[in-house]
Amino acid sequence: MRTTLATALVMLATVAYAADAPTSAQCQSMWTQASSGSQSIPQSQASTYVSNFKQADQNGDGQLSSTEFVTACQGGLVNISRLPANQ
Repeated sequence: MRTTLATALVMLATVAYAADAPTSAQCQSMWTQASSGSQSIPQSQASTYVSNFKQADQNGDGQLSSTEFVTACQGGLVNISRLPANQ
């Protein structure tokens, strides 16, 4: 019974996350907003958007590239509530 309940809770959490996960287009829009046309952004600039910079900065260079930012966004590390409502 416990195993069945635990499995059901994990499945429910997975479905809830998938429904709330930002789309690729939303993540790209957030990158455009965050980067202002730059190829990368430093931690001081990213902290407005990213909840865990160290985890998002995959190569540890102290900057986020668009790829790192979008990956972090799709992983739930970017606050998409900063995205304009019409996006």
